[in-house]
Amino acid sequence: MSNGFKETEIGRIPNEWDVKVLGSSGIARISSGGTPDRTRLDYYQGTIPWVKSGELNDSTILDTEEHISEVALNDSSAKLFPINTVLVAMYGATVGRTAILKRECATNQAVCAIQAIDMLTPAYLRQHLAFIRPFLLNQRYGGAQPNISQTIIKNLKIPLPPLPEQKKIAAVLSKLQKAIEIQDNILGSLRDLKKSMMHRLFSYGLKSEKRKKTEIGLIPEGWEVNGFGLKSTIIMGQSPSGELCNHDGIGTPLLNGPTEFGRQQPTPVQYTSAVTKLALKGDILFCVRGNTVGRLNIADQDYCIGRGLAAIRGNSVESDTNYVFYLCQQYKDLLYSHSVAGGSTFPNISKADLQNFLMPFPPLDEQTAIAHILQTIDRKIEIHEGKKSGYQDLFKTMLNNLMTGTIRVNELDIDTAEVEAA
Repeated sequence: MSNGFKETEIGRIPNEWDVKVLGSSGIARISSGGTPDRTRLDYYQGTIPWVKSGELNDSTILDTEEHISEVALNDSSAKLFPINTVLVAMYGATVGRTAILKRECATNQAVCAIQAIDMLTPAYLRQHLAFIRPFLLNQRYGGAQPNISQTIIKNLKIPLPPLPEQKKIAAVLSKLQKAIEIQDNILGSLRDLKKSMMHRLFSYGLKSEKRKKTEIGLIPEGWEVNGFGLKSTIIMGQSPSGELCNHDGIGTPLLNGPTEFGRQQPTPVQYTSAVTKLALKGDILFCVRGNTVGRLNIADQDYCIGRGLAAIRGNSVESDTNYVFYLCQQYKDLLYSHSVAGGSTFPNISKADLQNFLMPFPPLDEQTAIAHILQTIDRKIEIHEGKKSGYQDLFKTMLNNLMTGTIRVNELDIDTAEVEAA
């Protein structure tokens, strides 16, 4: 491998690489599409996929939300672009997002279409555009939703490795993205499983009992309906004086609301030397104010809790705290609806609201078994979230190193068959 580098107008790159203007001859053809007249319903009853900028998600496009007709294509500035055209969003919140067409599609005017020619591999180009997205965002101009222009994209100076190396770079990054997509699919399946299991378990239980009618609907015959407060201890938070709080780790960790929440456990940023209300390790931390009513975490240590939170603790004789945690998840939307009942503009759950809110409670052993099933799914979700995060970090590192030539893959044996097809 060559270790030689040279300084260029875009920075330090390997000696074998060139710098080219994206819109120059032999590199790419660049244009955009248009929007057919929205008042003509027949224009939107065709079979031609029509891409909007919100559909660009740094992946491939096989189909679109809307389709237009041949007449619409001919009567507007919309254009039909071939397979392997690279798309870049130019307008609004999606600026810089990319995609590659895997079928012929038209686009609207918010999408820039780039057709790579002889010296450029589409898959490499798409990855490079992802790499320079911060630069593209800095080039935005305009009002409330600033945009970039075709001119900016045409004038981009990009590093061009030899074509075989472009394909290998794209192949490595594509494999990492596929690994991320696999984890996304697994996570989607696990979350769907958890949702269906929660519905099944809280509606039918574990023992295939007959069900009975109650004020909250059908539940197993051996279950009870009780106000939350009869089965749990509820501690409403109270904020300590600001003068007695610090960010130096002195005293008891303080939680004020969901800004400190993680996926299941919080990360404190404040501490206090004057504890007002105390949540114990293992307690459920429940948001009681604002638009985050019903958000949950579990205390991994003792915390002082401010007025935005409540601590909920199973009484160990009649309720399992972990069961109550999942029960709160299942009934979160109803609890939130209860908090805005009566037209309140500021959602708020009181202690009385929580105590009197009716929920289903099976015998303690069944509560524990239900919680164990759901905890098992949650642990799987946590494992795959960790894997996805690891792949995402690796992708970011490799994107930077490969696009700058810090890591070279030109002499490695890498399968580029998928990229070759592009």
